[in-house]
Amino acid sequence: MKIYKSLDGSLFLMGFGAALFFSSCASDVMMFPVPHQPRVLSQTADGGARVFNYALVDAIERADQIVVREHSHPGDFSGVSLGRGNTPVYIYASKDLSPGERVLFSEGVRGMSNQSSVADRGCSFVSHHTIDFYERGSLSSRMKVSYKCSEVQWNGSSGKPSKDVFKVITPLIKRAGMIPHRDWKQVAEQQFEADGVHSPLDKKPVLGGGVPTAEWAPGEVGKKVLNPFTKQLVDVEGIPAGTKVRDPNDKDQSHIFKIPSL
Repeated sequence: MKIYKSLDGSLFLMGFGAALFFSSCASDVMMFPVPHQPRVLSQTADGGARVFNYALVDAIERADQIVVREHSHPGDFSGVSLGRGNTPVYIYASKDLSPGERVLFSEGVRGMSNQSSVADRGCSFVSHHTIDFYERGSLSSRMKVSYKCSEVQWNGSSGKPSKDVFKVITPLIKRAGMIPHRDWKQVAEQQFEADGVHSPLDKKPVLGGGVPTAEWAPGEVGKKVLNPFTKQLVDVEGIPAGTKVRDPNDKDQSHIFKIPSL
């Protein structure tokens, strides 16, 4: 059980199963249930940023592991013909926060204002950074960060993010060696070309190369092949022979193979 003191002098008691907020008035006591997965605190009448801040500090301190990632977004591949469900996910950088970095993260959140940020309703949320919180080896919550919209979305609390959230998130991302603003479409295209799966410049399938050729699944010639790495069925109907592809259900992005001839 831990007791925290907020900027307004209120005491916040955080325990294993529940969180209690005590104001300066003895009669003003509210309880927020804190289940293991997902741990979402209830909205309060103060606008929600206070709930968000408390929940985030709790998530940081309860997590066994916090991982910051910089990655592609499906929108980066607009105009590139990939086939349904074949949009790749590129992880450009990944950083497991050290104990010191977690302390800086927690202290930064403690200093955030309890005033909520205002989301731009006309902005299409596009995230290229995520912060994953793990407890007991399992993902407990995920925060998506959109610099395009200056907005974060976190499923660890129903409270609204503080207006100061980027004052904490941006230094965290930079300390992890990542870049908040980039030409994400160009980065994705360069990675795409390096993979040799498709060329986003001419949008034509790339043939040949030193990758294995899949085999047709029994009775499924022209429709389904066996992933040579996992032996799982992959629907490739309509894709030309020799085209390099990746099984969307195979988590290993290096598992690229070619479509066999009929």
